[in-house]
This record gives sequence, C-alpha cells and structure tokens, in this order.
Amino acid sequence: MTRSVSIVASTLPIAFLAARAEALGVDRIVATSANLNRSYGYLARKIGREMEIETTPPGFVRQSLYFALLVAKCRFLGRRLVIFHECCMPVLDLLILLLRPKGDHFPQVSMLGSIPMDISAAPKSKLLTLLRLCRLDRLFVLYYSPPVGDNPGEYSLSVKAYPRSIVSHPVGYAGEASSAIEAEDLAPRSHTILLLTGKALSPDEDQITVFSGIVESAAKYGLRCDVKDHPNPYFRLGFASEAARSIDPEMPSELLDDDYALVIGASSTGLLRYGNRAFSIIEMLPSLSADETGLAKKHFDMAAPGHTLRYLESLQQLESILEELSL
Repeated sequence: MTRSVSIVASTLPIAFLAARAEALGVDRIVATSANLNRSYGYLARKIGREMEIETTPPGFVRQSLYFALLVAKCRFLGRRLVIFHECCMPVLDLLILLLRPKGDHFPQVSMLGSIPMDISAAPKSKLLTLLRLCRLDRLFVLYYSPPVGDNPGEYSLSVKAYPRSIVSHPVGYAGEASSAIEAEDLAPRSHTILLLTGKALSPDEDQITVFSGIVESAAKYGLRCDVKDHPNPYFRLGFASEAARSIDPEMPSELLDDDYALVIGASSTGLLRYGNRAFSIIEMLPSLSADETGLAKKHFDMAAPGHTLRYLESLQQLESILEELSL
C-alpha cells in the first residue's frame, strides 16, 4: 500500500482520520501547531496503531522550507499527500501546484460563511506583495470572515483549484465517510449534557450567559454538564462553572465516548456528530442579526447536508426537552 502523509491545520478531520487513516495509508501526521500535535496524540492512542505525529517549525520562513521539503519528498518518493484545509495556507498550496504530488483533498467546510472580496482589498503583507509581483495572486480567491466573539475579522486566501494529481472530494465527504454517529432518538444515555463551547459571531458575554443558564436548567432536572472548549486557544470561549466538569480542550470532541444525553453548542462543527441529540444556541444569542444567524446555519448545512441538528430558541424549550428525558 502507498504510504501517505497528512497535513492538518485543525481538529476537524480527526474523526475521518480515526476511521480512514489505515485505508488511506496515513502513517504520518504533520500538525501546524504544538496544540494540534497534542490533540492528534489523542488520536494515536484512540486507534491503537503506530502513527508518527510531528509539528511544523515555527516562523513563516522555516515552515515554508519545511513544506517545500515535505511536498518534494512526497512527489519524488511516491508518497501520497492528504490535506483538509479550505484556505489560509497559500505557500503549501503553491508548492502543491508547482510540484504536483499525488494525493487527496477532503475540505471540511465550505467558504460560504465568509465574504468573497476583490484581492486588492487584502491588507498589505510581504507575501501578498510577492504573489502580485509574480502574478500568482490570480490563483487565489480572497475571503473576509466577520469578527468571531472578541476576535477581529480576518482575511484569508483560498486556492481556486488543485492540480489533477490531487483528487478533490466534495465538502462533507469526510464527514459521511467517518462513520459519524447519527442517533435519531432522545433516549437518555446518561445524566450528562456535553457543552461544546468556543467563540462565535456574537460577543463572548452573550454565550456565557446562555451556557450558564443551561447549566442551571440541567441541574434542576438532575443532569450534570461537561464543558469542552475549542482546541485552538485563539477560539476558546473560556466558559467555566463550578457546577460543570471541564474536559481538556485539546481532546477532540470527535474522540469522546458517546454517552451524552444531549450535546449543545453554538457554531461548533462537532455538533453534527450527534444527530438530533445536538442543539445549537445561535437563535438564543440576542446580538446576532438574521443574516448572521443564517450564515451560521448555512455553515452547518454545507458541512453536513441533511443533518438533524436542532436550534434552541429559549431555556424554556430546553427544559421541556429535559423534562421529556426525565420521564
């Protein structure tokens, strides 16, 4: 079997790799940060097979040279490259376009939650200036992502197309192929609710208020809450409660044992794993406009068409569900 190298920039592909790493021949995972390295360490222990996990060196120049050597080795040693990113890695994308290694691209989400912009609107940077001078900027689309929580908005570059040597799969394919759990009933599994927290389009305070209310409502019906924050420190909400148990945020939610009665979050893609036991609170966040709420819902719809995730409108609605569970 041809051996493969996978480059990961988030924990979104982790359930897919847990299910398909052996079939794809992936025996080496390259994480773009130390935090991700630790998260994928959980994967190696979960699947119980030998897996080399390493981290790219820090700094733009050193990381770019690392990617150049890695892609060249894949191209000339016949190893496949398995990638998952939708944007934000232009140097890696250019190297793939130049060296044309064989491999697969499994995008995790679409860019519909971001706004396409003329590339001239991008903030000035050395990389963008170099791309323009070399007339390589035409290979990319510029997107603007609105502010998330207290974090500012971001601009990102997404490559228009990969070479034919890279097989591009549709958005959502990885989710369908990862044996995602789709339990279509609310039969109680345990007396615990999982809260998947992280920054969203609303101010952090809005979410913290809602999650605090959820913890209180759960306690009224004899249920405990576990809180699992975003693996990426930049997107962590930082919600904590004395009445809830905190889970290591670097533990990917996709690798948690599935014995939760309900799973509740805002815009976490991890919610899609839990079928109709999963609920989003985006309609409970007062600062979100109808357009912003629609963008969040479109994010779920594109990541998993036909999903059965539901939307909470109030704590009263949640308590009706909790009462049903307690019967």
